[in-house]
Amino acid sequence: MIDTFAKYQNEAKIQIPKSVWFRKEIVNEITKIFIANPQIDGVRIYFGAQLPKTASLKLSLILVATTKAGRDTSKPYQSTDKHADLYLDESLYNLYKLPSIEGVVCDGKGKGGARLNYPIPGGVGGIGCQALPHNISVDYAKKMVDHFESNHAINTTSEWFDRGLFQVIDSTDYTGVRVYLGRHPASPNPYYGNRDAFLFTTTQGKDTTDNFDCTITTKYVELYNERYPNNKHRVNIKFFSPPQDNGELCPNHCN
Repeated sequence: MIDTFAKYQNEAKIQIPKSVWFRKEIVNEITKIFIANPQIDGVRIYFGAQLPKTASLKLSLILVATTKAGRDTSKPYQSTDKHADLYLDESLYNLYKLPSIEGVVCDGKGKGGARLNYPIPGGVGGIGCQALPHNISVDYAKKMVDHFESNHAINTTSEWFDRGLFQVIDSTDYTGVRVYLGRHPASPNPYYGNRDAFLFTTTQGKDTTDNFDCTITTKYVELYNERYPNNKHRVNIKFFSPPQDNGELCPNHCN
């Protein structure tokens, strides 16, 4: 599916959603896999597509577990850790048996809880939350979503996120997770400027409304500082509010 997307995205029309919502049970099962496999250090999300039967392809988001695979200090604008894809036996885990693994697509045409797909009354801004690797402001997230054009050639193969992000999401009061497709605004930073990426928001309520507060931030700080007690990021400063992005993008950081 990953190779199919790369091969056909410029030749066939691909149905690209604005966002995809996943039920809470999906993240529950992902964290269970983490517990059963402590060598997993994160998840890489790929763009994929089914083999074309017509002129139109359906986009899929493919999650692959990873394990730490050494360091690479040769490239700027990325961390030095390398992450190798780890393919698990799907028959051993309930995650792959759930119908909801497909997610619920939002095309941005109707009303719903995907707040970044529509004008936000009163504008957008940021709540002061503690510093975390994945935090971005609501304002910046909105710019990314608006900057993403569904008919452009996607220039990112995948994006990697550490396991802590999923574990913290699963420890909060939420109904699910929404994954947006966005594109970073133009920037002198070649690693992020005009690059396609995935954004996460947790959701609440029956209408699965995006939740923009500091709950996930506070819990992530506790987990992050516990795991990396001597890390330079262990500081008490104010940062932007969720959503979550700033994963490691491929091309540039692909292993």
